[in-house]
Amino acid sequence: MTANTISDYFLISLVLGLGLSPNPNGQKIFSSMRIAILSNTGWYLYNFRLGLMKAIKSNNHQVIAISPRDGYEKKPAITEFRHIEFKVSGNGLNPFRELHSLLRLASLLRRERIDLVLSNTPKGNIYAGLATLLAENHIVPNISGLGRIFIRPSPLT
Repeated sequence: MTANTISDYFLISLVLGLGLSPNPNGQKIFSSMRIAILSNTGWYLYNFRLGLMKAIKSNNHQVIAISPRDGYEKKPAITEFRHIEFKVSGNGLNPFRELHSLLRLASLLRRERIDLVLSNTPKGNIYAGLATLLAENHIVPNISGLGRIFIRPSPLT
């Protein structure tokens, strides 16, 4: 199992725990899941989630990468995973477009029969959280880093 960060190890443990289901004899049976990893760029998936994706796949789960097309979905290391294009504006404020994006994501999750969504950006966490409610899936939102407020020296840092 390879992972890049402590949060990757946590996510792998969580995913493997969710993949276990008890049978009538009390034993745990491994069941394969369809796991979507949602990101606002393919670059992020390639540079920061590839280890997690490989570790999840090595444990017999199907991994589906969901992000806008930016060329990174064609990199040899990531082509072993199915990629679904999902366009979403990183800074969009039009409520109708945002609602449309949310409904498209819910439809995609339902159509692809996704069992679990892993997301890692604020907008992705919110959209995936709402979409999983509509599509009746599960989500593991992840927030990495401390955020922009801690980049520059300030009274909070």
